[in-house]
Amino acid sequence: MKNEENFRKLCKADRLRSEKRYAEALRIFLELAESGDTSGMINAASMYSAGQGVEVDYDKVLTLEKRAAEAGDILAFGNLYHV
Repeated sequence: MKNEENFRKLCKADRLRSEKRYAEALRIFLELAESGDTSGMINAASMYSAGQGVEVDYDKVLTLEKRAAEAGDILAFGNLYHV
């Protein structure tokens, strides 16, 4: 089941991020984002916004947040309001 698999990947990426293993976490979030997972999009955007393991890149933040909002994610709508 894809949702269960995505949930496991999100949990792993969250753990890696909390351990400051940013490159590994971002790779997983971006993989999820590419598969259409809005949580992956939002988390990757957050890392680009905070400069966690990458240079701050607001163009990528906006692109990822817009994709998540277009997919119907309510959190992404709120995030775009504050950008």
